[in-house]
Order: sequence, then C-alpha cells, then structure tokens
Amino acid sequence: MPGGNEEAWPYIKDIFQSISANWPLR
Repeated sequence: MPGGNEEAWPYIKDIFQSISANWPLR
C-alpha cells in the first residue's frame, strides 16, 4: 500500500471524530 494512505489517516480520523460527536448512536 502506498504511504499516501498514512498521510490521509489523521484527516480521516478527525472527520470520524466529528461525525461521532454530531451523530448520536442508537
């Protein structure tokens, strides 16, 4: 796998946290 994925991971993680915070789990 290319290293570009590791560079994008921090951004994806940040987006995931934002979604989790604004997305009530049922």
